[in-house]
Amino acid sequence: MNNIFVSDYGSEIQLADVPYPCLEAKAGHRLWEGANTRLWIETILTQHELTWKYKQTFQAPEGRWYYHVFEIDGIEHTCSIAKKNGNVWVVSEHI
Repeated sequence: MNNIFVSDYGSEIQLADVPYPCLEAKAGHRLWEGANTRLWIETILTQHELTWKYKQTFQAPEGRWYYHVFEIDGIEHTCSIAKKNGNVWVVSEHI
């Protein structure tokens, strides 16, 4: 697995060394693109039939982004979302 996720907008995201560094939304999610980031993450984790628990939300030090910490299969993942190939993905970032 490549440790860099490149979004449709050219952003390069350093992925964390976790079991699920990136997961693509599956068809049938019924969310609109502007939906809450946490809702997207929860929906995609559920689509992939993972055992998860929401832990907390925090803002990036530069104040531009919010990250959501989820425990997935017993391991903490710091998640956000990004678009790639026109689809929404959950990315677990190395911060």
